[in-house]
Amino acid sequence: MHHHTNNPSVMQERFSKMPLHDSGLFVIRRLHTQTEKTSQPTPLMRSTIHSFIFITKGETLVTIGEKNYLFKANECAVIPAGQFFRYVTTTIVRGIWAVFTPIF
Repeated sequence: MHHHTNNPSVMQERFSKMPLHDSGLFVIRRLHTQTEKTSQPTPLMRSTIHSFIFITKGETLVTIGEKNYLFKANECAVIPAGQFFRYVTTTIVRGIWAVFTPIF
């Protein structure tokens, strides 16, 4: 489930509910989509924490600001804190999504 938000604490709240592989300043979770593709991109998101996406299998189309980027296996993106972004999976996707605070 995805939510449109201009409230930066929403992303922090989402990641606080995920199992941690480290503490507070740096959180990692596995990307593993269950379906072939999503029919719609996620709503526009904005966060006070940085995001790092590394794709190991499949493809995902990420919009960062007003530019679209297609990321494939062995490609990555860093989304700076404060930047608007959204994504849509074009295939089954596997990889890593990490978030870290600006003070990390």
